[in-house]
Amino acid sequence: MSKESSSKNRMPIAIWALAAGAFGIGTTEFVVMGLLQEVARDFGISISTAGYIVTAYALGVVIGAPFTISHRVNARPMAITHRICRCSEPLAWATWSKATATR
Repeated sequence: MSKESSSKNRMPIAIWALAAGAFGIGTTEFVVMGLLQEVARDFGISISTAGYIVTAYALGVVIGAPFTISHRVNARPMAITHRICRCSEPLAWATWSKATATR
């Protein structure tokens, strides 16, 4: 195999980035279902309530996904909003767990 033909068969870096992103999103979507009992126990809620929380997250993904691929929405404000939301999640969970632990 020549060097020229092997370089044509290589995948672009963008494909690898998309694959890694899809893996990350898929992992966050499905791993919570396996941890549902632990989540319910740790937060002191029923398993069905924890299931509703996972459902609310899934609905957010379903509703938000079309906006991320829409060409009518400016990508920069959306990306900044996404980063702010993702960075504030640990603070929200820490506040929630501290508030529920003191009850």
